[in-house]
Amino acid sequence: MKMLGGGNLTTKVIDPRSQEFRALLGRLSKAMKFLQSRPDFLDSERYIHWLYQLQHRAASLVGRSMRELMESAAKMCQDQYIKESTMKSSRKEGHSSISFF
Repeated sequence: MKMLGGGNLTTKVIDPRSQEFRALLGRLSKAMKFLQSRPDFLDSERYIHWLYQLQHRAASLVGRSMRELMESAAKMCQDQYIKESTMKSSRKEGHSSISFF
């Protein structure tokens, strides 16, 4: 979890894989449904638009998190492959350089 500050505004960035993030998405969805079911609510269209923007940002966080997870997994696989390839080649070199006499 990261805290970002700018002037008087502090934004809390939550890991999209956390329970807290899922709960936040649930509350966001309920708030949107509430406002959509009550069009007589003062400035409801403005609030719905704002909540939609928040939902879009949340989806972006999920996408970014998934991309980072996939990139990290790919790097781990590449590192493991390089490590195993290096070990195999060093074993082969070790066997070929052994002389019996």
